[in-house]
Parts: sequence; C-alpha cells; structure tokens
Amino acid sequence: LVYSARSGSRTDFGIHLLRVGGTRSIELTEDMTMNEFDPRFSSDGQYIAFRSGDRLGEGSLYVMEATGEGRRRLDVDGHAPDWSPDGKHLVYATGSYTDPATRPEPAALHILDLETGNDQEIHIGDSVDPRWSPDGRWIVFWTIGKVENDGRYTITGRRDLGIIKPDGTDFHLLTDDIEFDWSPSWSSDGSKLLFCSDRGGPMGIFKVDFDSDSG
Repeated sequence: LVYSARSGSRTDFGIHLLRVGGTRSIELTEDMTMNEFDPRFSSDGQYIAFRSGDRLGEGSLYVMEATGEGRRRLDVDGHAPDWSPDGKHLVYATGSYTDPATRPEPAALHILDLETGNDQEIHIGDSVDPRWSPDGRWIVFWTIGKVENDGRYTITGRRDLGIIKPDGTDFHLLTDDIEFDWSPSWSSDGSKLLFCSDRGGPMGIFKVDFDSDSG
C-alpha cells in the first residue's frame, strides 16, 4: 500500500510504500521537500500518481513508477488524482481541504489525458476526492452542492456523495440528506461504494450497493 506521512526528523509529508504484512516502509520521495499527498496506484500497480505542494496553495501532479523511479511532473495544479482503469487518464479535483467540515472554496473535476496532455473539465459543480469505478463507467466524489431540477447549481453546505460519467453527463447525488457523507471509495469489483458518514452517530465507515447500469 502507498500513503503520505511525515517520518524521522522531516517536517514535510512524503510518499511511503509498505508491503502488506510488512513492518518497514520505503520513502519514495525522499528527495522532494514540498509536501507530497494523495498517492494512488494505477490499476495494474505499476505507477503512482500524487500531488506535490501545499494542500490549499500551489502545487502540481506527478506520476512515478511504483519503485519511485521515472518521476514525471505533469504541470497540472490538481488534487486527489485517480486513474482510469486503462491507465491512460487521471481524474482530479481543482481544490482540496484540510478539514472536511470547513471547505475553503468549491472545486471542479477535470480529466487529464496522460499521452496528449489534454485537460478537460467535466463537472463545474463542487467536487473533491474523485474515484474512478473499476469498470471505467463512473466517477464518484463528494460535494457541498447540488444541481436543482431546473439546472441551477446551488451550494447546500451539506456533505453528499455525487456521481458522474467520465464524459460529464448523468451527474446525480447518491446521498441527499443532512448526514455528513464524504471520502467515497469503490470495492474492487465496483459493486459497492464505501464512504465515511456520521449517519450512525459517531463518524464511521458505511457501504451501499451500486448498480453500474443505472448509476
């Protein structure tokens, strides 16, 4: 598994790799000093995408091999990148947060073509922590806003799960209630969504069945 952490005497965050069942981690970005966050493996486990820079300030997305070699700066100021199943695209948010309860500003979703460099906005409404479904048909995220029936986008201030197709169509909310729902993730087969929520009282992890045909 790959994660972001401080280690030793360093004050900045780096990307670490740890074998499942292992006890000794390897820092993959030891030579970088700008804070590295949001590492994500490609579906084949060969590459890692991550952000280097401040969580809320300037920074850039990077891609590197799973060993930390072959690092490449993408010159895209994005957050929480996630891979398409074929490894050819990254979805990312234009904004981030340090506390999910105090979002500084709305963010949008973009998809970056890693071969051509084409960068396309797919959802202008607020959206953070995007995660691409294993079958490639959907992208889930969490949001503080919604699109009304008349097409207007409004900020609700609530935390709900949203979903959209990679071409930017069929956006809708999966949760639309007062509970605090955030940080979604897919099961490996895409049949379930896991997310954090306080709908049971204290913040915990919940799961819901997902049908890819209907969304």
